[in-house]
Amino acid sequence: QHHIATLLYITIPYNYPHVQWAMGVCMSVEINTWFLIARRVFNRQGFPPWTIGRPTGLSVRVKLISICFYISWIGIRCCIFPFIMVEYVRMYRAEDTILVL
Repeated sequence: QHHIATLLYITIPYNYPHVQWAMGVCMSVEINTWFLIARRVFNRQGFPPWTIGRPTGLSVRVKLISICFYISWIGIRCCIFPFIMVEYVRMYRAEDTILVL
């Protein structure tokens, strides 16, 4: 479902050259996806990242990846994507811009 939203987000910069800057912003969600995959790969045992008593190497790695995951999730999905939506709505409402999907 969220893949459909991402595809819709990137169709606008793909079709309208004056907003191609938004393509990179829309694709930044892949950074968050990478951290999600890395968290699963580096923690195959499924240990909670904040459990005490785990081997130091594993513990630090899983905690660092988890911190990066949550920072990127909040930053990209909760801040950047809503900003892009507001910009798209402004473009749509602008008299000199006609957006047709």
